[in-house]
Amino acid sequence: MKTVTTIGGILLLGALALTRGSAFPPIKRHAHDSIHSLRGGSFFREREKIQPEGSVLVGNISQALQRIFSRSGAGINNAAQAFRLTDLAAILCWAFLPHIVLRFVSDRVVNKTIRRKNPLQFDDTPYLAPISKLICQMGQLGLLVYFGELFLVFLGGLGVPQLEGKPKLLASLVFSVWVAQLLCALTSHLLDEAFKRYHAGNQSLSSRKVIYDRFIDAAIYLIVTLLFLDYNSIDVGVAIASLLTLGGVSSIVVGLALKEPVTEIVQGTNLLLSDKFSTGDTIRLGDGSMCTVAEMRWTDITMRGSDNSFLRMPHSQVAKSRIVNLSRMPHSQVSQELKIPNKGHAKIKVLLEDIQKEMRKSCPLLIDDSSEPFRVHWTDLDGDKAVISIESHFRIPRLGNAYWENRQEVLTAISRAVEKYNAEDEKQEDSNNSTRKKQDDSKRNKRNQK
Repeated sequence: MKTVTTIGGILLLGALALTRGSAFPPIKRHAHDSIHSLRGGSFFREREKIQPEGSVLVGNISQALQRIFSRSGAGINNAAQAFRLTDLAAILCWAFLPHIVLRFVSDRVVNKTIRRKNPLQFDDTPYLAPISKLICQMGQLGLLVYFGELFLVFLGGLGVPQLEGKPKLLASLVFSVWVAQLLCALTSHLLDEAFKRYHAGNQSLSSRKVIYDRFIDAAIYLIVTLLFLDYNSIDVGVAIASLLTLGGVSSIVVGLALKEPVTEIVQGTNLLLSDKFSTGDTIRLGDGSMCTVAEMRWTDITMRGSDNSFLRMPHSQVAKSRIVNLSRMPHSQVSQELKIPNKGHAKIKVLLEDIQKEMRKSCPLLIDDSSEPFRVHWTDLDGDKAVISIESHFRIPRLGNAYWENRQEVLTAISRAVEKYNAEDEKQEDSNNSTRKKQDDSKRNKRNQK
């Protein structure tokens, strides 16, 4: 502690001596010698001996930070010299002004002159909104490239090597990705319009549309990548050769890393080619859960449950499941099981006939031509109850309000037949009660006469 205090006092007095000139010449000389001994003396020489040879971090972090801070001024100076306020103002106008101007033209000019009777919101216009969005996107990408080039200039001031041609590479990369995404969106829209026009109502062809869309996207990205490489004079063979020289270990690592994505892509392609389901179909999985296919991606499927919850399942998991596509079932089935009092085979036979008559009368879409079974049978006994099984099929899809309305009509028809079955007993009981009452009245009159 005393040593530290002494050193601190010497440094403080030395600083005062240096700032005050020759006011304390002996102290100044002593402080200078002390600082010199600390800066390059035995203390640091001993630390240098401790540093191991070929170290990566020990003793190198501070030197790297010192080099960066010492050269940051040159980097900032280079960036400041390259920066032009007029360039930035022009790019900002290009990025945001067209949207404002075209919105003003649409709302203040076009809606009050050409579209006076049917004005449109700017976002709903078929041409002005897409044009303004396209121009503004180009300007915003230009703004990104501008600041990226300024950062490269700053790195050049820091002494980072091999930066020649990198601004051109950055600009071509950004705009190539943008053009590829724009072309993919355009081809997807044209494909949707073509399927709507020529294959409207054919839901099974939507999976083919997804396949076409994916192959077109892959072709677009491949062509744009080749143009990008050719524009920047990048030798693909050299890059591939450098990757192959990494050795077998890196190849194994890359292969293991790409195993699952490639497997999912292959499984997804098989699902699309098999045409088991498509986007918008309602399916039932092997565990009994029902969900609607919301989106089919490259590696997974997004499904929407009955409670509007979304679930993403990989293609491999879906391929292993048992799938029933309810949206592609043209017919539906309604089955019921009744337990009624056993009043004898004759009355039960009449009930079976009444159920069939009521169902044929109330359900015109009932399939009753032997192509699908229509059964109303007495199948079992449960104590004093008779078990009746009903199986019927209808020319109505399994999904939608039409199915549930038809199911309601089936239950109503069965209820009418059962009510009629029970009403006969009530009539018989009323008749017996009336006969019994008449007999009691007759006996009472005879006793009164006596």
